[in-house]
Formats: sequence, structure tokens, C-alpha cells
Amino acid sequence: MESPGDGLARCLLPDQGLLCGLGTWGRRLLLLSIPLIALLSVSLSFRRRRGRSTRGTRKRIWAALSAPWRTGSLMGQMRSLPCLPTFTLSSWGAGQEEASRDPPRPLEAPNPTPLAPSVRTPAAGHTPRLRERAPIGLVNQGATCYLNSILQCLFFTPEFRKAVLELELPAAQPALCRDHGESSLVTQLQRLFLDLQDAQAPVTTRAITRCLGLRNVYEQQDVLECFQTLLTRMAVEKVELRQAFQMLTERVIQCQVCKDETRLEEARLFLMVTVLPGPEESVCSVAEAVQALFRKEQVTGDNQYFCETCDRKEDASSELCLRALPSVLVIFLERFTFYRGAFWKLKNKVTVSEKLILPFPEKNCYNLFAVCHHFGDLTGGHYVADIMSFEKRCWYRFSDDHVEEIQPGPSESSTAYLLMYRRESLGPTRV
Repeated sequence: MESPGDGLARCLLPDQGLLCGLGTWGRRLLLLSIPLIALLSVSLSFRRRRGRSTRGTRKRIWAALSAPWRTGSLMGQMRSLPCLPTFTLSSWGAGQEEASRDPPRPLEAPNPTPLAPSVRTPAAGHTPRLRERAPIGLVNQGATCYLNSILQCLFFTPEFRKAVLELELPAAQPALCRDHGESSLVTQLQRLFLDLQDAQAPVTTRAITRCLGLRNVYEQQDVLECFQTLLTRMAVEKVELRQAFQMLTERVIQCQVCKDETRLEEARLFLMVTVLPGPEESVCSVAEAVQALFRKEQVTGDNQYFCETCDRKEDASSELCLRALPSVLVIFLERFTFYRGAFWKLKNKVTVSEKLILPFPEKNCYNLFAVCHHFGDLTGGHYVADIMSFEKRCWYRFSDDHVEEIQPGPSESSTAYLLMYRRESLGPTRV
């Protein structure tokens, strides 16, 4: 009596001579090897098809393996499986010469679906354009809110955005940083700005953190330090990118005895002002604090100035003067102070002035357009940025990937930390 296995083998191998030559155990081994070949082929196919759905393929495998007991035809189902080789069964018993005429086809690796690139390649001389939709945020990688805040401020600085997007970057950038083997910080920033113009979902900053060498994204840093690092690193590749923020100051120190003057020039990216409360705990104004920076002060007592002409310490006067104005003025509010052997954060309110007038041969007016806030203390906290979009002429609050439109808030703030102003007047910029 013929067993079910012999019947199945007879369906698969119509050649009776080959079937009889295999014997009972040969037929059984042949029957067992066919499902194993199917599973091996499909496994290789799965390895090459990462990211594709396999639910439908699994159903087809199960249908193919269970088909012989339902229909008695295994090979017909196996031919429908993906990436299975097609064999000519009749050639097995016809000898080596006939088999060589129609050899089994090797396994063909499927063409994988190309993945969408994680970054886009900027076109040379890309022209900046207005974003029609509401602005989008940046993904927080852990504690990178300080980086997200300053990047949004830079993106909404028209002079800086235009300078970045209009750069014609050479095909081979210097190996100043690596992102999968290519690209520099300026290139990554240009790509980021392009994504912020066109993307509909929050954009990642992983390429920027790699270029800056930020290994621990869960460690919060100071937003001012991040601002300086960004501009310094970018200036190594394109020095013109920091011109919008750069100013030139001169410290004039005059000896009260011999009237000899010492002049010290310094290029700056920001002005640092104190926010200590005024008389009777009155609220300090940013405009007043900036004016105080340029007042002449007397250096006496323990702070006497060493005069080289007099060859001894003498009383002197010190005055800070502006020699070149920036297009974008950055004001840093000094909220951390050393008191009684420890550092403390000053949380007193300050009046954030919407307009600033800098002392110069001719008055120059600056308008506020960005405020970085810090919530927390010395041990940690969170940064957000309030920015006025020059495209839509309205204010937005950027808290990482969350962006909302806000009304111009109260002029007094206990969290304002870094301010950005744009120059309004068209007077001279150098003395």
C-alpha cells in the first residue's frame, strides 16, 4: 500500500525511474528537504527586506507548507513565494549533461526600497524665501533646549539666515567635522535652515551636536556659551557669518596725575550687563544698564591703575567707547553672582526695553526681536525663546518642538537671560 509520503513524492517527481531509485528513505528525505529549502530562501529574503511588512508573506509561507496535505501540489505554491529559485524537476533524472543546459537559477537579492535621506543637500547659492506656514520647532535630544533656543534665534535673524543660505559651499569641505564621513558645521547649519523653511514636522539637530562635539546631550549648558561656540566654529570656515554680530569697543584709561591714556581695543559678540535691583529695590531697566556700561567711572582705592609713566599705582578714570556697531546687538543679562562663598542666580525682575539707543557720535536705535528665557537655577532648568517672526510680524514661543503664537508679554521679566536687537537706523557704524 502506498503511503501519503510516497504519493506526495510521486506528485513532485513524475519520473518513475528516479523515484524508484531514491528508495523509501530517499523519498522521505526529499519530502523533508523541500520545506527546509523554502524556509531558508524566505529567511534570506527577509534579511534583505528590512523595513517591509512581512505579515502577508508569512501567510503565503504557511499556505505553501500546508498545501500538500490539502491539494497534493507543493511546487505550485512554492513558486509563488518571493525570491525562491525555480528548478526544472525533469532535469534531475536526465543526467548531468541535460541538467547543465537548464541549471537552477541562483537566489536573487531583492531590490531594497531606498530610504529617504536624513539630511538634504543644499543647493549652491540657495535664495532664502518666506515660510508660508507657522514656524516649526526642534527636537530635544535630551537636554539640548539651550541649543534649540539659540538656533531658532539665529534662524529668525534675517541678516544671518540670508548669509547662511546664500553661501556657495565647495563640493569638498574641509574635514572640520564628520557626519557619516562628510560635511562641516556650516553645511549642517545650512541644511537645518532649509528644513526649517520647508519641513512640516520638528527637525532634529543631531548633525549639529556631532559637529560641535557634544557627546553628552543630557547635560545642559549655558545658552551664551553655546552662542559663542557656534559663531566661533562657523567663523573658522566662513568668517563673514559673524560679521552681523561683531562690534568693536575701546577701553580708555586715563591717569589722573600725568593724564597719560591707555587705549585697549576689543572685538565683541555681545554686551554683558548686570541686573541688580536699583535704589529701594526698584526694577532695573535693560536700557539703563546698557547706558551704565558706557559711563566714565573712577578707579581709586584698592582698584588703582598702575601707570607706566608714573611707575606706580595712581587714581584713574575708565570709560568704554563704541568704535564699530553691529547689525544685531546681543545683550547678556548677568543673572549669576558669587555671594558668601557660593554662586547664586538673581531672579529679580528687569524691564526688557523694546528699543535701545546706543551712545555713539550719532544715536543708533535697535529694536528687540528675540528673548531667551531660563527657568530654573544653577543645577538645571529649561530654556525657551520668544521670537518675533520677521515673516509674519508676530511673536512665537519656541519650547523645543512645541511652538505657539503669543501676544507681546509684559515688559518686566524675571527669567529673561539673553536679548537680541536689530539695528534700525542707517547712520554710520564706525568711528
